[in-house]
Amino acid sequence: LRARRRARADFADWRAEHKLMNGLTRKALAVRMHAAAELAAIDSELRRERKRFEASFQAWEKRMRKSLLSRKPSMDWVPQLHPQTGEPYFFNIATGEVRRSHPNTRQADAVAERQRKLAHAQMNERFARIAEYKQGVEAAAEVVREDCAARAEELRAELLASRYARSRKVAQPGISATAN
Repeated sequence: LRARRRARADFADWRAEHKLMNGLTRKALAVRMHAAAELAAIDSELRRERKRFEASFQAWEKRMRKSLLSRKPSMDWVPQLHPQTGEPYFFNIATGEVRRSHPNTRQADAVAERQRKLAHAQMNERFARIAEYKQGVEAAAEVVREDCAARAEELRAELLASRYARSRKVAQPGISATAN
């Protein structure tokens, strides 16, 4: 009879421990899964943002170049056609310099480079804030995991203490439960 009671008590303890630990495990797993999903969404959004940035910057650069190159060059530059090939080129009357490209391309290149640096600085600043957010998500998930692990250890200790107390009562049948 005692062996059956002991087996039932052990099974009840195992079941209680399993239920408690299962809940903690589920919580830790759910937090880990949500954190992983959030981090994946952040990475995906960063990739999309980089693509959007490049596309919009290229569109802006194309409009800017078109605007600068549609302007007439300074009075010193004269557009010419090569007599043998028929290709256009520009001749500077003051310096005698010859260019195949429009004289305003240097200005367009300088403006594009300056604006790209500014845009990259702003984008990197934003990505740094997003990286801090990612670290916060990872840290929060780790805190929850550690809390669940600590709570699981506390529960195991409580269950072991209750098992020990129950085994002491069973080992000393002459002592009543109210005598403690």
